Amino acid sequence: MKIALILPYLKAGGTERQASYIVNHLKDKGHEVTVLSIENSKTFESLFDVPIMYLNSKNSYLRLIFNLYLLVKKIKSLNPDLIISRAWSANVITSMASYFSSKPWVLFISGSANLSEISFIKKSIHKLCIGKASKVISVSQGAKDNIINSLSLSRDNIEVIHNGVDIERIKALAEEKVKLPSNFNRDYISIVFVGRLIHRKGIDLLIKSVERIIHAGKKVNLIIVGEGDQEDVYKSLVLDLKIQQYVFFVGQKLNPFPYMEYSDIFVLPSRSEGFPNVLLEAMSIGKPVVAADCETGPNEIINGTNGILVGSDDYESIYNGLMIYLNDEIKKSKYGDKANQTVKESFNLKKQVSLIEDQILNCIR
Repeated sequence: MKIALILPYLKAGGTERQASYIVNHLKDKGHEVTVLSIENSKTFESLFDVPIMYLNSKNSYLRLIFNLYLLVKKIKSLNPDLIISRAWSANVITSMASYFSSKPWVLFISGSANLSEISFIKKSIHKLCIGKASKVISVSQGAKDNIINSLSLSRDNIEVIHNGVDIERIKALAEEKVKLPSNFNRDYISIVFVGRLIHRKGIDLLIKSVERIIHAGKKVNLIIVGEGDQEDVYKSLVLDLKIQQYVFFVGQKLNPFPYMEYSDIFVLPSRSEGFPNVLLEAMSIGKPVVAADCETGPNEIINGTNGILVGSDDYESIYNGLMIYLNDEIKKSKYGDKANQTVKESFNLKKQVSLIEDQILNCIR
């Protein structure tokens, strides 16, 4: 089968890694797969073992018509049997291009898509695109419920398949030597965040909770791995709180796993999430985790014995969660071991991508 997978860009992280898992698996199964990226951002290009083509445009509603023209042109030249969108922001253009190209299409949805603030017209467009898709794959039950309730959709065409992680690959990548700043104190407990530095990810809440921990007399470092439009805001907050000697922004990393491996605790303080791949990745290498119990995602992974769920949009709650680990080394170790076991048992990559392949093949049988 010939398959085209559409992405907005290759720069965010979790979405790209999951897309690479899917297309590499499909290639290994003998399918001919091509990735089409709207933007020419190549940060995560090396993850893909299949050809990548770029529209050399911007992923924006303002460029929707122009991008649609470019995408339809690429699709006609490739003539795939099926088209897939692995990112919410590419779902509309993928649906329109597939329709105009007379091709079946599969969409992925995540709970991080905020439909409460978009216009009636945009909601109607999303409802039409999702409703007409050959198959919709939701990364979590919460995301499925969210999209159905927000757009008044039928449940019949939406299948829940959780993300999976390649545990052995992550462990191998985590062995790479970590590069820390010269003023980093290796005697302190290290807390790590990995992700985009945007408001939705809640890094401001994490920074405030770490400031409280320091004032409580605990010696900790906070390592922030990633980049985004709020980076300067967060750096200013660190300065305002006078904790710059404890907080380290190390930038975006193609391989963030050595920073996870080095650190003692992983924190996901998000205000909203889809199905957080990075949480599974941290758990796969045995890290004890603290995650905000936002609307979808984390509560389908953490059950209270393999990690700590805390209040969403509440830095006091994050502080309390972290202090549980900081005051109880036995629990920290136990939860880390249980986290690793959870990923092995429930989020095996080969199983998850095989389920996705089955759903995709059913669309053209």
